[in-house]
Amino acid sequence: MITKLRPLITLLALAAVLVGVWSIVTDDIAGPEVQGITEDGRWEAEFEGRGATTDYLVRFSVDGIDTVDDIRTRGFTAVECDASFECRGHATLAGDSLRLVIAPTLDGATVDVDGIDNVRQTRQAPFDGRWLSRLFLLALAFVPIIVLTHQRVALSQWLLIGFSVTVLAALQFGFTVILLGILLAFYAIGRWYRQSDRRSGRFVLTWLAVTALILLILKNFKAIFLVSFEDYGALALVLPLGTSYFLIRLLDLQLRWHRGQLEDLTLRRYLVYVLFPPTLVAGPIELVDTFFKNRAERITRDDIGDGAMRITVGVAKKLVIVDGILAGLLFESGLWSRIVTDPTGDPWDVVRFCLLAYLLAYLDFSSYSDIAIGLSRLFGHTIGENFRWPIFAPDLAEFWRRWHISLSGWAFRNVFFPVIATTRSQSAALVVTLLTIGLWHDLALTWVTWGLYHGIGMAVLAWWPWNLVKESRFRTIGGIVLTNLYVAGGFAFVSIRDYSLAWTVFWQFVTAPVRALL
Repeated sequence: MITKLRPLITLLALAAVLVGVWSIVTDDIAGPEVQGITEDGRWEAEFEGRGATTDYLVRFSVDGIDTVDDIRTRGFTAVECDASFECRGHATLAGDSLRLVIAPTLDGATVDVDGIDNVRQTRQAPFDGRWLSRLFLLALAFVPIIVLTHQRVALSQWLLIGFSVTVLAALQFGFTVILLGILLAFYAIGRWYRQSDRRSGRFVLTWLAVTALILLILKNFKAIFLVSFEDYGALALVLPLGTSYFLIRLLDLQLRWHRGQLEDLTLRRYLVYVLFPPTLVAGPIELVDTFFKNRAERITRDDIGDGAMRITVGVAKKLVIVDGILAGLLFESGLWSRIVTDPTGDPWDVVRFCLLAYLLAYLDFSSYSDIAIGLSRLFGHTIGENFRWPIFAPDLAEFWRRWHISLSGWAFRNVFFPVIATTRSQSAALVVTLLTIGLWHDLALTWVTWGLYHGIGMAVLAWWPWNLVKESRFRTIGGIVLTNLYVAGGFAFVSIRDYSLAWTVFWQFVTAPVRALL
């Protein structure tokens, strides 16, 4: 037994050494954090983050002043106060730190901060800025080792596993330990279940439910367990990375074990599939059979050239178009601040906001997919496309055949068809499928609403007699415009964490043409 585990133990030891080296040459990525100081009636706060853009709403009140002019603020994009000096301040952390100050000018006046809400936050490190560059440079530096060892399958796969464990442990050590324990436990259960003669639907449903529950708890750890605590302490380090992708891979493996569609996996093959470095944190979601089927026998010059080119396209898309252009139009222009503080203002501001949020999300996510696909090619695997120009989809059904293809394809195979077979209702199956996709992203009302929004849209589209409209270029162009507007409207819910504010923005988006004419 010890002999069989020796490669894994050796690689884990190597990973521990590399984690130590990594910790020396990099900074702490914990954040964003806020420390508030109240002194002589003045309130100050230092916000710190790493590689994330975060929008805050600070609710505060000021006693002992006569007019709003008696308040001096620093660091806020906008501040609004009512007659009783109950105020809302909007601030954006777009760098490493942000200092906020609320200072009354009259002696004896005091500031009372009622709450600080995180209205929106982009993905945490390592997805942005310097951390994106560092991690992909690290992965590229690992490529020559994989190229040299690729034809020695066992060694190559153990090296890939060790690389993933190293990166995860460097970022979130506690989560990595928990994750490895879960993966090993479920592997043991899966092998036992596959070899068992007593397979039952009740057992596999319980197993699937437990898997989903464990990983969703890990993903939403703070929100579920620490909602009543102001100071998370050491538990704040539990910030799972890529949990949704682990969930899909484990659920798919369990379903295949239950259906008898999957050959027995060795521990090595199981771990390299679940922990494959390029698709570890942002997909695409590759199915286990195609993952091993599309492994090249040897890594050729074409693989290296095409992979490097795809990575270049992804990085350029991310750094130039997303961070350089779209983020500027959405954030630095003040558009985001205007929408968050007053969404009932200029109606076309809301339209621009939703369209830019949609484009930014599409190009941001597709850039990660480009990089993952390119890295996979360098590591000797061909990974399926995740986006096929969804902005040119003529209807919502076609949009979902082009958007996040790996997730939507999995959901339709494993949710839509079982539901329609049970209910005989296409509408119910569509709503449940899109609701599942929404919940996969996050256990939040905003994502539930987004899933229902797309599910209802798909159901209406399936029922609507489109065949009565003659095929023409006008119909295609009109369909593309309407589809993109519909999808953009849904981004009001997933771009803003404040649920009531999200509904306000959505309604303003829908009614913008009417309000513009009035």
